[in-house]
Amino acid sequence: MRSDIKISIVTPSFNQGRYIEETILSVLNQNCSNIEHIVVDGGSIDDTLTILARYEHLKWISEPDRGQSDALNKGFKMATGNWILWLNSDDILVPNALQSYIDASFKNKDANVIHGYVIFFKDITNDIFRRQYFLKHNKFRTFYRVLTHPSSGTLFKAELLKNNPLDVTFHYMMDSEWYMRCADFLNLVVVNKFTVKFRISETNKTSDQILTGRLNHQQEYENRLLINNYALPLLSRYPDRFREKVFHFKKSYFKYLYRLSKIHLYIYDFIKH
Repeated sequence: MRSDIKISIVTPSFNQGRYIEETILSVLNQNCSNIEHIVVDGGSIDDTLTILARYEHLKWISEPDRGQSDALNKGFKMATGNWILWLNSDDILVPNALQSYIDASFKNKDANVIHGYVIFFKDITNDIFRRQYFLKHNKFRTFYRVLTHPSSGTLFKAELLKNNPLDVTFHYMMDSEWYMRCADFLNLVVVNKFTVKFRISETNKTSDQILTGRLNHQQEYENRLLINNYALPLLSRYPDRFREKVFHFKKSYFKYLYRLSKIHLYIYDFIKH
C-alpha cells in the first residue's frame, strides 16, 4: 500500500454486539497497513463496548447521538485519512476489497467515490440472497428511485464527506439524499469485483424492504423537497397529481433503460452461479 494513501474506516454502531466483531475482523484481514478504524457507538447497552475494548487498534467513542447519520458525521470529522470507507457494523468487507479500491484509485486519478459489487446474505444461515451488480453512475437513476449506489463498503475521498456531511434529518435514505445532493460533482468508479457483503437481519433497518420490496421508508422516499429539488425541479409549481404521473413515467423509463443495459450482467450471473 503506497504511503500517500491512508484509509479511515468509519463504522456507526448501536447495540450491534452480535455482529460488530465480524465487521472488525473483516477490516483486520485486509491486505493493507495504512488504515485506521473508527467506531462511533451511540451508547450501546449490550456487549458492544466489551468487544471494542478488546481491539487496541480501534479508535472509538460511545455517547448518545441523533442516529446513524449523526454517528457517521462524527466519524468523518475524526478521520485522518485522505480516503474514508463507510462500513456499517453488521456488514463485511470481502478479502482484498481495499486493495481493489486502491488499484482503482491509481487508474482513475479523478475518482472521488469507488465501490464494487454487493453480496446480500441472510443472517444465521449465511445463504446468499442476491448479488447486485452496478453500472457507471447516472444521477437520474437516483433521482427517480431506480437505484442508489451502495454506501456501506464504499470508499469516498475524505474532503467529499467532510465538506458534504449527511443530513441528520434522514434516518433511512440518508445515502440516497446524499447521492442526490452531491450528484453533479461525483466521479464514481465501479470496481468489477464483489467487495462487500451486506447482512439481511432483523436488526437491519432496510432488510424488510430488501426482502419484500415494500417501501417501508415511504415518508422519506416521498419527501416533496427531494422530488422538487432533484427529480422534477421545473415542475414544482404544478399540481401534485400531475407531478406524480410525470415522476412515475420517468421512473419507469429509467428503470427500463437500466435493466436493458445490465442484460449482459444478468447473463453472466446466471452462467457463473
